[in-house]
Amino acid sequence: MGLAILGDLMLGRHQAPLINEHGIEGILGDIKETLGKRKIIANLECPLIKVSKTKKKESSFSKLYGSEILAKQLSNYGFEALSLANNHIFDFGNRGLINTQKILNQNSIKFFGAGLNKAASITPAVLEVDKYTIAFLGFSFSNPAQEKKSGVAYLYDDTVNTAIKKVKSEVDFLIVMPHSGIELYQYPLKRDQKIYRRMIELGADLVVGSQSHCIQAMEIYRKKTIYYGIGDLLFDHFHRDTKLDFTSNKSHSKKFCIEPSFSLMQHSLIILIDIIAGKLVVKHETVKNKDGHNPKVLTQKNKELWMNKFGTLNYNLKNSNSIEKERIAIEKKLLVDLKSRRVI
Repeated sequence: MGLAILGDLMLGRHQAPLINEHGIEGILGDIKETLGKRKIIANLECPLIKVSKTKKKESSFSKLYGSEILAKQLSNYGFEALSLANNHIFDFGNRGLINTQKILNQNSIKFFGAGLNKAASITPAVLEVDKYTIAFLGFSFSNPAQEKKSGVAYLYDDTVNTAIKKVKSEVDFLIVMPHSGIELYQYPLKRDQKIYRRMIELGADLVVGSQSHCIQAMEIYRKKTIYYGIGDLLFDHFHRDTKLDFTSNKSHSKKFCIEPSFSLMQHSLIILIDIIAGKLVVKHETVKNKDGHNPKVLTQKNKELWMNKFGTLNYNLKNSNSIEKERIAIEKKLLVDLKSRRVI
């Protein structure tokens, strides 16, 4: 029995009717054979709340949430741990976080990456595979937790150093799942690449990123794998409203002059992890989700075509001067944008 890390899960908005009709088991039925009996982990890109209690004034297209009744379905499917370290877990404030953690606990799903204080946010989820302990930590860029204030484990201060050093000393393996980056851009920010590499230097055995809504490049650093972004497994990309949101004046594509490619959103990676001879062995499969449900593993022909594209991404990250200049320019624009909004 091994592990599988899936792309982001967004269980509400236009995704909700499909889930209500087919259930988690039905929607994810076509990848079940690939997953086998592995323990499943993912980033939960929405709080789980009682939908009937959501007031109209609280609801908006940019606020994400899923029904709390889905926790049982996630558990039955095989999800054993979920990252809450993202920019949407507090869309309904502390109420959303507390209810999410309560309902996950009730359904024996562990969680990590956010909490009612800083200590809770960096408390890992620990799973056991073949008598080895594997810990999971999550970090993100928004709503940083403080000593006496709820939030996510923050990516851009010494929280990363402190948490990784402590947790690594207590387990056999450590997997870190950071949530950051530019939407619909297939390369990591320079600052994120530096931090993710630092995670490996501090002791992480694998880094699996999210936030970009598409597959980003990966690299091998100090003989360990860094996936900068594995894309979305379930999200309502297929809907017109979502596409308009990703091209609005507030979108990353407008702010950073990125030509949005909605076909990129249809692909994500499944990270398959085994422990062989006491070592973490990592591989991946590519899946396509065209219409919001029934993601499918690519056929051999399409897999070869995609892997050629993926190989080019990885090569460009390491060797392309033009991509390097592009990444630097985007990061400069990002810093200007953050300062204008007084985020930094």
